[in-house]
Amino acid sequence: MMITIKKIETKRDIERFIRFGERLYRHDPLYIPLLRTDLRRDLFKQLLHGKYDQPVAAFLAVRDGKPAGRIWLTLFLARPGTSTEKLQGAFNYFECVDDQDVANFLFGVADEWFTAQGVDYYYGNVNPKDPDDSRGILIDGFDVAPVTMCVYNKSYYKKIFDTAGFGMNEDFVSYRIALDDIPYDRYRDTIDSLKQRFRFTVDSVDPNNVPKEAKDIITCMENSIGDDWDQRPPEPEKVYELLDSWRRFLDFDYIKVARTLEGEPIGFTMAVPNFNEILARLHGRLGLFGLLKLLYYKKRITTVRAMIQTVTIPYQGKGVINAMYATYFDLFRKRGVSWVDASTIGMTNYKSRNAIEKLGGKIYKVFRMYDRKLSVPAATSTQTRQDA
Repeated sequence: MMITIKKIETKRDIERFIRFGERLYRHDPLYIPLLRTDLRRDLFKQLLHGKYDQPVAAFLAVRDGKPAGRIWLTLFLARPGTSTEKLQGAFNYFECVDDQDVANFLFGVADEWFTAQGVDYYYGNVNPKDPDDSRGILIDGFDVAPVTMCVYNKSYYKKIFDTAGFGMNEDFVSYRIALDDIPYDRYRDTIDSLKQRFRFTVDSVDPNNVPKEAKDIITCMENSIGDDWDQRPPEPEKVYELLDSWRRFLDFDYIKVARTLEGEPIGFTMAVPNFNEILARLHGRLGLFGLLKLLYYKKRITTVRAMIQTVTIPYQGKGVINAMYATYFDLFRKRGVSWVDASTIGMTNYKSRNAIEKLGGKIYKVFRMYDRKLSVPAATSTQTRQDA
């Protein structure tokens, strides 16, 4: 058996990189393929045109002439602007057949690439540009299809990473909240009391005033995290670009900002319809027909992902998260939503987890972020790696 590693450098390489993932899951009814046009565009920009603010590389493992694994690598600045600021590595788009030797070859080339970049630590799956998008490796909860922008992978990946000597960086959980299980009347009375006590309101984002809303969202994110976070909040221009460019798809009633009575932003939540209900029918192809289908079925989606929730430090533990979620309940019921996915929440984020569990949320998926310190010997194999 011969295993080789091919660096992704051409359009043809990128097509092989994309289609390997699709072929790996072709008989899995729960798999939702990434939109091929979006992934292709991003990889073209990063790998062919150098339009990325950090070094980036991707590799394909080939076993006996057939693609057998893939990995994407980049760098990012962890804990920026603090005394512990440090350049670290990240990997994403990892896929592999059930073969430890193939995985070890991919990890070996990742070790070498990061070492050459002067980096002694990397982790993933993660997108440094959007850490809430498809992060971690699914390790529990393989019986339910993934919601939008959440990871789904082969159940043997945990074994592959554990055997290769990766450590656990952090676990994240997804909660399932059944709307029929929420005691609306009692919950609403409690929320009204908290809002009066701590003097705040909750409103939907105004689509006609996106620049101001973007600034308030950034303020909430900047004032809700400590210096130990690896990511800095996105720039206001990036949030504005997201809200403006996704105007056709986002439901602005699903984006909430909590403010004090004086107008200070103190909390932010964002929920999105589970577009995977529609994407499952498109098989990774959007196009004009797919776009029309997406817009047509948008109002018929029966599940929602609550994907971001953040509260400024002075107002944490004061019911702000619960108040923002409470504004969703009547809206979701009117639109025929049956349950909500609240994810992905750090296992040690007890304040957020407690707020979700008070709503009746039950953990139904667990994701693990794996990391690797390069002082540990690199993965080895009985095979001899060759560059294709």
